[in-house]
Amino acid sequence: MISVLVKKNEAKAQESCNANAIELVHALQKLKNIDRVLYVGAHPDDENNRLLAYLSYGKKATTAYLSLTRGEGGQNFIGSELGEELGILRVQESLSARKIDGGIQFFSRAKDFGFSKTAEETLQFWGEQEVLEDMVWVIRYFKPTLIISRFSSEIPDPHGHHQAVGLLVEKAFAMAADPAVFPAQLPTLGTWQAQQLLWNVYQEAGVKDIGGQVDPQSHYWGLQIPAMNNLLGKSYGDIAADSRNQHRCQAMGNLPNRKASTEYFELLAGQVGQNGNLDLDVSPIYKSASYTKYCKFVDQAIKNFDADEPSKIADKLINLLQWLAKQPHEDWLSLKKETIEALLIQVLGIQFEANSPHGLWCIGDKAQVDLLWSAQGAGKGITLEKIEIPALRKSIVKRLPLQTSGQLSLSGEIDRNLKPYLSPWLREAGVPHRYQSTELSDHILSTLPISPELKVSLVIQGVPLVLQVPIKKVWNDRLLGLQHSPVVLAPQVAVNFLSKNLLIKDAKPHEVLVELKALKAGNSQGNLALTAPQGWTILPAQVDFNLQKDESKTIRFTVQVAQGQEAIGNLGIQVRIDSLQFEQSYSRIEYPHIVKQQFFPAASLRVVRTSIATTAKRIAYIKAKEDKLPTALREFVAQVDELWGDALATQDLAGYDAIVLGDRLYNVNPQVTQAHARLQQYVENGGVVISLYNTDYDLDIPSVGLLPVQVSNERITDEDAEITFLAKDARVLNYPNALGTNDFSGWIQDRAVFIPTQWDKRFVPVLSSQDKGQKPQNGLLLVAQQGKGYYIYTSLSLFRQLPYGVPGAYKLFANLLSIGK
Repeated sequence: MISVLVKKNEAKAQESCNANAIELVHALQKLKNIDRVLYVGAHPDDENNRLLAYLSYGKKATTAYLSLTRGEGGQNFIGSELGEELGILRVQESLSARKIDGGIQFFSRAKDFGFSKTAEETLQFWGEQEVLEDMVWVIRYFKPTLIISRFSSEIPDPHGHHQAVGLLVEKAFAMAADPAVFPAQLPTLGTWQAQQLLWNVYQEAGVKDIGGQVDPQSHYWGLQIPAMNNLLGKSYGDIAADSRNQHRCQAMGNLPNRKASTEYFELLAGQVGQNGNLDLDVSPIYKSASYTKYCKFVDQAIKNFDADEPSKIADKLINLLQWLAKQPHEDWLSLKKETIEALLIQVLGIQFEANSPHGLWCIGDKAQVDLLWSAQGAGKGITLEKIEIPALRKSIVKRLPLQTSGQLSLSGEIDRNLKPYLSPWLREAGVPHRYQSTELSDHILSTLPISPELKVSLVIQGVPLVLQVPIKKVWNDRLLGLQHSPVVLAPQVAVNFLSKNLLIKDAKPHEVLVELKALKAGNSQGNLALTAPQGWTILPAQVDFNLQKDESKTIRFTVQVAQGQEAIGNLGIQVRIDSLQFEQSYSRIEYPHIVKQQFFPAASLRVVRTSIATTAKRIAYIKAKEDKLPTALREFVAQVDELWGDALATQDLAGYDAIVLGDRLYNVNPQVTQAHARLQQYVENGGVVISLYNTDYDLDIPSVGLLPVQVSNERITDEDAEITFLAKDARVLNYPNALGTNDFSGWIQDRAVFIPTQWDKRFVPVLSSQDKGQKPQNGLLLVAQQGKGYYIYTSLSLFRQLPYGVPGAYKLFANLLSIGK
């Protein structure tokens, strides 16, 4: 069982792609190192990329990073994904980073619920025992000799998630070795005692301050990191920067530091090091007889390696595998066995490709796979035993010598019992602040396959090997050449609601639009119905359809909620095609630095009853990036024009009732200040300009907005924090919707972020709030009348509230847009 799990996460044999000579030399050298280092942080960008790169490529250790969350509570600098979709994006960015710095990636069930100011709140939301169960699982599964924590329980840190890591990692370090703790894990994982737990010292706590100069203390241990890795021909600064720069949605771009550096550590638990330096050879295994014998085999392979003919050492690796098969079980030998098998495939130049003409495999449809292979080491006693495609319930028994190259095609019906693809940690309903999975591996392992796989069984001179080959769609792009993406299991038909929320004012029927798209080859014939809470009326009850592949159709329904009925609920969909039923929508996330993600969550439309009045008919939304707020604004504004910042120089502004400057516009596009004169004239003439929040970092101008505002890193993290009306008669609180403090209930994740602490005296502060035990913050909503118009700056987290469908947030935004009428 352990070996199966390890194969899924560590062994590279299943990817079946050839390595170059430098990579093979590195892999051979790495065989002698049994050190395994687990680095632990709270978020996907908390890792120390330079240290991970040096431990992997310099010290030849096996490295992994455990991020307790997927960072789904953060912001997004490159697109509109938030929440669960942002988590999917950040998982893929983390995997891209690990491919560069040489590590493995783990997560836990904990959700990033936004900035937290205390560890107590964080552990209450996450569930301390639940997250400890995951951490202990990772330690027992990965079996590190050394655990390094990014954060310390004894060092002040403003972020509660960081504080929680420091507390939890010390407990998990001890618990993983205790057989009385989480005993259900023991049959497959056993217990594990890491040799040391260290804190990776950094000068200042905080999200943006990881790294930097450290004032060494006498009890710190040091690790010298040279400037260059001569085997790779790259500096560790370059590797670290390339890895760090994969966190693009968090604007983590870094320039490489190509100088030698020193990392410092403080021992938190475990063995004491020697000579004030970090020791990576603390494991007693290094002194064992089995390790000495093992190294003799490895040394023979290294000595005989020929870069021009790597297959010459295949016999040496086979001898090593045969020796391993005769040894009594030791954890470190089992882990090395997977790596040696992968290396054997590489030196023999065995490469399998499983290609499909279609990127989506629809449940119940037919599919074809073209299998191509090459083997530079053909003639070394390699037998192709069996080929299986579990998704097609198809297998071929060959039992023939593997030739230098070959190909064959397989086809069959896609198993009707399979489900359309959704990230494993999202398949089951969790609780607000953590995921829930039947198998812990579903939310811990980040490399579980996206695509269906083809299973190839080989025997090489009596040694059986199994390769899991991902099935991909491959095509030629006229500009970019060879392209490929994972094949994904899909419904035959996907249905997307054309809006995320539906606002209803009364008991009259309201229109709902859905887009039905056929994904299956040929025609898809069936019927579609909406699902709704009991007592709601949906018309028509059912719609028949007959669509060809890639054909789309917009279908109109009406929903009616009787007066007095609860009108906060969700609409879903149900598609019937023959004996199959589907309820999925179609989503994708596609950026050049990650593997393309196509997935199929259950289609859902949030319905909210609220009476919203607005006088704004036409507004402009100036985007810093693609985001979801304009779509939400269209629920109550007839025309929303989405523009980029440079349009302000030429666009006719007079026809707009209001202009909204999107969140972080001044961070992303500080040149917008060049349009201030035009915007100020627009306001003087009676227009309304509303500026959403900007951050205090990555800001290249001293203040933001038409009137000076000094933003800070202050935030109110409690979304239920009490609101105080500082100016009860302010127009934005009374027209055209009368607001009360109850309109600030039901908010999600953060009341306000990056709240101004200083502002121009012409502003009138309208709202105040505070986190428990903190001082009041009065910069949540600032309103200034200028000439005939208004300029407004707000740090309220409206960018989250409107897409989620919070009624009070809609009413407040309607008032902001209508203030000038």
